[in-house]
Amino acid sequence: MYPFTDGSYAPKNGWYVAAFCHEVGEELLSRWILNQPVVLYRKADGTAVAVQGRCPHRHFPLGASKRVGDAIQCAYHGITFDAAGACTFVPSQERIPGVYTIKAYPLVERGLWAWIWPGDPALADESLIPDMGDIGYSLPGYHARALFYHRVEGRYQLLNDNLLDLSHLGYLHHSSIGTPDDAATPETREANDRFIRSRRIMRNTLRPAVVDWQTDFEGPIDRVSGMDFHFPGFHAGIADVLVAESHARR
Repeated sequence: MYPFTDGSYAPKNGWYVAAFCHEVGEELLSRWILNQPVVLYRKADGTAVAVQGRCPHRHFPLGASKRVGDAIQCAYHGITFDAAGACTFVPSQERIPGVYTIKAYPLVERGLWAWIWPGDPALADESLIPDMGDIGYSLPGYHARALFYHRVEGRYQLLNDNLLDLSHLGYLHHSSIGTPDDAATPETREANDRFIRSRRIMRNTLRPAVVDWQTDFEGPIDRVSGMDFHFPGFHAGIADVLVAESHARR
């Protein structure tokens, strides 16, 4: 797997989270997706869109430009592109070449997230977006809320590696969410061509420190720790904590 050759580090034909839905508004939002600059915004009708983040003329960042209706006008020379990527205005000439365009990316809002397809638009199948029920988004009694995101200066594959092996929780995160049983408990795994599902079920086990912060219960607990990895880069974690069945029967 390592080292990666040029162009092999990430599949383009897949759905990636570009932003939380609430982040996409009237203002131009700049993001880098698979090493490419992208601009996200909402049209006047509320539709969220994503387009290439550089003007092809002098590569000026379109995220640092301005909205003109539902279009983006480059702040360098005023060249304007609509939400579909077509050039609609060139100040210095009347004729606009039909090939003068920027990329427009498929963008779908699902759950808390705006999902972008960086690859071939003809292959953008919305059914490949992780099912919201599968990730627990619609569990009864739960409220889904966007909290924050954290930028990591490193290869995203290393995050995949980290989250696909939760045996490290009891050591790297022993002061918060893990105990040695995260490594000692056998893992059950399910996999197909769209996801990998991992679970560790710990019975009558020690409480991780985070439970001590949240409750004054002092007895043993039963824990379920796991992660669902939806290709190519979305992880949905699970961490259930219950009073140990052996303790509850007393």
